[in-house]
Amino acid sequence: MSEVEVLVEGGEAEDRLRSLQDWLRTDETLDGAVRARLAASGPAAAGAMGFGFDVLQLVIGSGLSTGALAVSILQWRQAQRAARELTLRRGDVEVRIPVAAVAADGELVRRIVALLDGEDGDERRSA
Repeated sequence: MSEVEVLVEGGEAEDRLRSLQDWLRTDETLDGAVRARLAASGPAAAGAMGFGFDVLQLVIGSGLSTGALAVSILQWRQAQRAARELTLRRGDVEVRIPVAAVAADGELVRRIVALLDGEDGDERRSA
């Protein structure tokens, strides 16, 4: 099993991450191989009444390819009314997916998979 974190830039991060969590839970191509939970990336801001959830932590079963996960996340983003920049993080590797990225772009999916599977030496890259 491996873990991937998803961060969404811009407002309403918690609502968008809940939407992605629901999307991944119901995506038949993932066949239940992803467990997702919302988390806070750090302590609550001064004056806040509690933590704001701004990270979706994914635990990926050994039978699921990173490619299937990448495609599902990109499809979710394409289905949103307003695209936001996404960041996928696995350990020290961080993949930023800019707003202008197209979900159907096979090259984009290949680069995401290569970075998340550790096939690229750079620690932080934009896809």
